[in-house]
Amino acid sequence: MGNSKKSNKKQFQDKKSLGDIGFMGIFIYLLKTMSSGIFNRYTGYHNRKSIRLRGYDYSRPGYYFVTICIHNRKRPMFWEPVSGAGSKPVPCLNQFGNIIQFTWNDLPNHINGIVLDEFIVMPDHVHGIIRITDRGMARAGAVKKGTGLEPALAETFPAPVALPEIIRQFKTFSAKRINIVRESPGSPVWQRNYHDHIVRNENSLCLIRKYIRENPLHLGKDHENHFEHKITEFDTGNLEN
Repeated sequence: MGNSKKSNKKQFQDKKSLGDIGFMGIFIYLLKTMSSGIFNRYTGYHNRKSIRLRGYDYSRPGYYFVTICIHNRKRPMFWEPVSGAGSKPVPCLNQFGNIIQFTWNDLPNHINGIVLDEFIVMPDHVHGIIRITDRGMARAGAVKKGTGLEPALAETFPAPVALPEIIRQFKTFSAKRINIVRESPGSPVWQRNYHDHIVRNENSLCLIRKYIRENPLHLGKDHENHFEHKITEFDTGNLEN
């Protein structure tokens, strides 16, 4: 009997405390719920972790292989309906795909010290290689960021621009251009994150270039396999399709 009274008393205290927490308490509870992953299921919010190499300076000169995927990969948006003889699809960019290609090609006009290498627009993602050079490393200065539809023009002697800022500009301005065409301002085009691979040697660079060029041949089989599987295959020379 005594235990029952204690239990009832504890339950009453718990209910009272829940009633007293107020708006701020509910807000804190929701933040904790979001971080636990329960909230994700109903809102689409994702508590994402950085997938960059910890401690690495992404403004260092070198080659970087990047893959950027669209927000909803179940609805490809960059190609016209696939056509071609047999099992070999012929890439045919639609209006959105052409915007992506233009934005990529336009990057060196707004970011000093980069050289674009192999690139391809797939139906629901892009693969590309960016080389960051040592041009402008000697003089520090602020990186200009565009705030409108168009990115700011590159300065003559800017500070070296890190890979995340390059990708941010590419994603931001391609998305703005696409959303103007489809009259949906603010709608997501890209996933929040992207995947990168630091190219270690010439052999790896050749393999990645080949992988990008031949990507349309493996349409439907890609599934971002270069980072979900053994990305080190680019460095070992044992790349498999």
